[in-house]
Amino acid sequence: MKVLILGANGFLGRNLLKKCLDLKWDVTPVYHIKRGFIPEDIRSINVEDVFKMNVRYDVIFLLSAFIPYGDLNSTDKRLIETNIKIPLRISEKFEKSKIVYSSSVSVYGNHRGTIKEDSSLNQPGNYGLSKLAGEVFLRFHPKHQIIRFSSLYGYGMYEKTFIPLKIVEARKHKTITLFGDGSRRQDYLYIDDAVGYLIAAAYRKEPGVYLGVNGNSYSNTEVGEIIKNQLLGCKLNYVGSDNDLSFVYNNLLTRKILKFTPKISFKEGIKKMITQV
Repeated sequence: MKVLILGANGFLGRNLLKKCLDLKWDVTPVYHIKRGFIPEDIRSINVEDVFKMNVRYDVIFLLSAFIPYGDLNSTDKRLIETNIKIPLRISEKFEKSKIVYSSSVSVYGNHRGTIKEDSSLNQPGNYGLSKLAGEVFLRFHPKHQIIRFSSLYGYGMYEKTFIPLKIVEARKHKTITLFGDGSRRQDYLYIDDAVGYLIAAAYRKEPGVYLGVNGNSYSNTEVGEIIKNQLLGCKLNYVGSDNDLSFVYNNLLTRKILKFTPKISFKEGIKKMITQV
């Protein structure tokens, strides 16, 4: 398989790149600004060079994204430049290639019930809207595969997000601080399983939109307990309040269509993270 990976230097991209190389695929990684996580012995290209080339690819993995961590209603122009314009340009440039697009569950906005593939969209923030706009352009591409991912985790993830912050806190201070009563729930998908969804979508012939989640949501307290059990001697500490919503997903349809089921349990994934650090 001849493939192009846009966003190959990112957390998801570099893990997908490793898998593609293991599969002996002919892969070209694409980076935006930095390429430090791409092996030096692999030829990579800058994203702007993609639009100058005249090469046919079987599959384009479109993973490039700007995520405004901590402010999903950001008005940063990179939301437009990266999350909207690049999908449009890629869909126009590679009309005959299959495009596997990494979208986000943020497109669903705020829900209090279980979210499925066809759930309604309820006031997503600016980040969710930018990903949704990217989806819209790709829907007009005859060979689109769109995967809406939940929170991805694993060794090498962005350090200033919930799980790595709690692991560092537990290591340094023997305390895991949680806001409110710790009951807020989130779905966490291990990075290897996210790659599994992407590979499965690459083999899918019919176009589709899928839900890339683990299917089990964990409360912040449960996350803290799992970390505490790995790093003995820690204690949980509750402060303030937490007004954010919980999120629960059901992606049985995606699993059936793609013939893929996540393999790494959350406890196992956390253990892998802690032992690799």
